[in-house]
Amino acid sequence: MVRQFKPQPHASVPPGFTTFTATPLVTSRSQEIYAAVFSISRFFRYSITNQLFPKTG
Repeated sequence: MVRQFKPQPHASVPPGFTTFTATPLVTSRSQEIYAAVFSISRFFRYSITNQLFPKTG
């Protein structure tokens, strides 16, 4: 009974480490991609507006 709760082959990894970090990894990756796309789109919008309407002074 107690043997079931012993650490798996990876002793350094605490129990529930993979299940805990699996989903946040995906969410952080999607947030990273979203942030990158958002910054790129904002940068392009900023550069386009500067080209179309150059700031005077």
